[in-house]
Amino acid sequence: MKMKKNHLFTALIILILTACQEFSVMGAFRLNTSSTEALTLDLERTRLPQWGSMTLTPTGGTPPYKYSVVENDLFYMADWSSIGEFADNTFTAHAAVGRVDIVLQDSAGRSVRKELIIRPPAPSNLSIEPPSGNDIVINWDFSADLEDMMSVFILTRKIEGVTETTEIEITKTQRTYTDSGVAEGNYTYEINTKALTDTSYFNSEKPASASTTI
Repeated sequence: MKMKKNHLFTALIILILTACQEFSVMGAFRLNTSSTEALTLDLERTRLPQWGSMTLTPTGGTPPYKYSVVENDLFYMADWSSIGEFADNTFTAHAAVGRVDIVLQDSAGRSVRKELIIRPPAPSNLSIEPPSGNDIVINWDFSADLEDMMSVFILTRKIEGVTETTEIEITKTQRTYTDSGVAEGNYTYEINTKALTDTSYFNSEKPASASTTI
């Protein structure tokens, strides 16, 4: 009789231990909240002006997420500045020009990156003097303090009724240009900044424009 009780007690202990192990396994399974969905990152924009901001949209993976920005192909970055900063899901560019990567990492260590181009500042106050004969004089403003952020100005000439446009490179220290010997017509000019990096270039986002008639 005593032997039977011992067997029953042993069986009860084994049953309890087995139930605890199953509960432990199930508990571990319930705590595993990792997503099987691929980690992705969407940028509100792929080109951003200096000091511009944009929204980042992460999906999949295992939250919480961490962001970082790394240099890819920078043309310029101020010594006193970083490339940019993050606040929640917003990235704000600083005083850098060129190509960077926005990196998203989840809590499981997976990561994904997206390329972003930070553009140089644009010239302002583009104006055209009253035409003299067949010459058109174009003037614009640009801070000398910003010249290190760009390589040349690009002046684009468009003629009404003509499909082709003409691009004219102008040194970054100039603030005026004379388009000489033009024929009669309606002309529109756009002035842009250009930053060179190896085989790539980045133009300012919103070129100034002005029109005149010869």
